[in-house]
Amino acid sequence: MKIYIAGKVTGEPTDKCQAKFKQAEERLSQLGATPINPLKLGIPHHLTFEESKQHNFKALRQCQAIFMLNDWRTSDGAPQELKEAMKLKKEVFFEEAGDYNIVGNLVAEQLQN
Repeated sequence: MKIYIAGKVTGEPTDKCQAKFKQAEERLSQLGATPINPLKLGIPHHLTFEESKQHNFKALRQCQAIFMLNDWRTSDGAPQELKEAMKLKKEVFFEEAGDYNIVGNLVAEQLQN
């Protein structure tokens, strides 16, 4: 299961931002998912979300789900990514709800089928 990770990027210190996305990426990988970290899409860091949105949405379209980090509500882009994911009928998971367990169960089910 490919899962796009969404969270606050703009206005975050680079090291803090990279660390939280990496942590989510590693945890989702450990569960057997294939995480898509938008910080690793090759999009220049100086672009605003509006300038990079087409690249982010393209990556999101290739995923089966979106995983919302705890700080998504304070993000410029994550709410837009969530709206797009819902429009595309993607599964939605929230870090704040403890949905790592749900992701793990779904991936395990898919592997059994």
